[in-house]
Amino acid sequence: MSKNRFISKDIVTIDLGDNDWVKVKKELSFDQVSKIYGKYDENDPSSIAFPILVASLVEWNLLDENNLLVNVCEENIKQLDTKTVMA
Repeated sequence: MSKNRFISKDIVTIDLGDNDWVKVKKELSFDQVSKIYGKYDENDPSSIAFPILVASLVEWNLLDENNLLVNVCEENIKQLDTKTVMA
């Protein structure tokens, strides 16, 4: 039997502690990765980390200072603290 050569559509939940979690894609497609690497700047290693994070993040239960659910979008991802991103 041949091996499946297509990405998994599985989503993985990462526990951030304090009842917070994020859901990310288990894998990115060749197309997604190619587009990210096409914009990669050798002089700026962070130029690859953020696009991968944006492409991978699917859902979260993160709340703002008013206890309101914050939508997952590029602008809100930019506002995450470093400790959360590095979890």
